[in-house]
Amino acid sequence: MKLNLDIKLKNEISELRTLASELETFAEQAELAPKVAYNLSLCLDELVTNIINYGYPKHESGEIDIYIKYENNTMTIVIIDSGIEFNPLDRESPNVEAPLEERTVGGLGIFIVKKLCDSITYRRSHGQNILTLTMKM
Repeated sequence: MKLNLDIKLKNEISELRTLASELETFAEQAELAPKVAYNLSLCLDELVTNIINYGYPKHESGEIDIYIKYENNTMTIVIIDSGIEFNPLDRESPNVEAPLEERTVGGLGIFIVKKLCDSITYRRSHGQNILTLTMKM
């Protein structure tokens, strides 16, 4: 099965509902297993939320483009935004073994995304962050 989905969002929290709805429809069309659909939704929700909350200083308006291609039991997801430069792969993984009171705030979502994806690449090109995720089924 080959299936594509292109989503264009504004950098507003209310757009997460649109994202969830689009992903639910895509998961049904692609006949994704519930766990795979959940993992896809979790990854994108986390990454898009981070872009919305931290990518645009002073609440500047911007767009987030998401391209998903599902083919040969592999899902490739590309997320593009023109927010401030941020490579989530440079973020140090949190110490999940430390007691809660000793952990720093933040970073857990990106840590989870790294665990759920088979590969992640980042590049900055023409003022845009381009994050590519691969998930094998």
